[in-house]
Amino acid sequence: MLNLIESLDFLKKHKQAKWKIITKHRHLKNFHYPAFLKVDTNKHKSKIKAIESCKNLKEAEKNLVSLHKKFPKNKIIIQEKVEGLELIIGIKQEKVFGKIMLLGMGGTNTEKIKDVTFRKLPVSKNEIRSMLNDIKGIKSINKKNFAVKKLTKLIYKISKLAVKNKIIEMDLNPIILNKKNAFIVDARISIQKEII
Repeated sequence: MLNLIESLDFLKKHKQAKWKIITKHRHLKNFHYPAFLKVDTNKHKSKIKAIESCKNLKEAEKNLVSLHKKFPKNKIIIQEKVEGLELIIGIKQEKVFGKIMLLGMGGTNTEKIKDVTFRKLPVSKNEIRSMLNDIKGIKSINKKNFAVKKLTKLIYKISKLAVKNKIIEMDLNPIILNKKNAFIVDARISIQKEII
């Protein structure tokens, strides 16, 4: 399983929320707030408290000290806070069906909400549109002029990436969708060792 930075680097050709590695406290000054501090790990960050929300520079400095104490051996990134609808894209390699893609409402409440749909890869753009129509939480966004076409394009590119590479598992949660674009905010990817 790739760490956060490795996963984001693997997806560097796709639209992401702006981020950078923090090596010194002074690097926090050159970033736009609000933002998040995240520990470079392949575990679910919210479950191990490896993510902190920062309203301003003062909070970021305080939270950075706290995260360094809890995770002294891990790198830490700062990432811009993007407002919008939280979605999830998941890929899993199944023994019987092959690669399956999950699409649904994302964020920390994904497992509770369970507003998701599945398709076997590969998928067409029409199938992706059908998946979007399956999700109750997405039906209201058309009135808000969200960038649904860009989201469809992102999902299609991720599906092609999953088919092309020997990806065992991929968890992009959340993907933030707003009027401007669909942004990858967090990623966990597992790839067969021989191609790393």
